[in-house]
Amino acid sequence: MLLVDRVSRRFGDHPVLDAVSFTISGREKVALVGPNGCGKSTLLRIIAGVETPDGGSVSGEYAGQAARYLPQGVVEADLLVASDSMPWRGALWRLGRSITDGSTVPADEAVARLDAFEQAGGWT
Repeated sequence: MLLVDRVSRRFGDHPVLDAVSFTISGREKVALVGPNGCGKSTLLRIIAGVETPDGGSVSGEYAGQAARYLPQGVVEADLLVASDSMPWRGALWRLGRSITDGSTVPADEAVARLDAFEQAGGWT
């Protein structure tokens, strides 16, 4: 279970997250979708314990699971280089790109791809 309760975060005078609350329970699967700059990565960093919110709290079994957080940026290049020697890394990177580009994969197909990846042992 993961409980996000009234999480807020500002960068200077710009509020990125304003009292965000939700609960994810059991084996629910969720997608975090939105335009660039709306706070998706900030929220994930807060959930992973990499960043601290200005207000609110994150609690539950998965709170602070930094080991399950894959940051954007430099890691993508590493995944591309490693994809020849470790095909699952390339598959994970391509899956992430297809989910986040927003224009080519409907949400239900992205969830189906993620399910297939998990069933194939992709996280191990």
